[in-house]
Amino acid sequence: MQKRFLLLLACFSSLQFLSAQNVKYHYAKIYEQADLTINKAVVCIDYGQSRKLARDNRIRNDNGDIQHFNSLIDALNFMVDNEWEFVQAYTYAITVNQNNYHYLIRKPIVNKQETDFFPKTKRDFD
Repeated sequence: MQKRFLLLLACFSSLQFLSAQNVKYHYAKIYEQADLTINKAVVCIDYGQSRKLARDNRIRNDNGDIQHFNSLIDALNFMVDNEWEFVQAYTYAITVNQNNYHYLIRKPIVNKQETDFFPKTKRDFD
């Protein structure tokens, strides 16, 4: 009886492992854009959208206004609340004393026909 239970448990674990490997993700990167006029973080998102000079990728609210966050971590928590997962953080050195932090995030693709949550940017209001 104990052998059957262990065999069943091993099979179930194998199926869970195989199904987890088939998960596909949308990936994005969030980073802070300096805005010295306010004491809040303005966060941009890059999810593979086309790049043009002076393209505004700042996250916006439903009214089209720039979404302000208390910090980049606040923006990361906002993304996690909207079913995104943190993957990795890295920095770019801007000057000797200043770094720009970037967070790589991902969201599982549950259904290919599902409309996934991507934060709005200026292009959504043009």
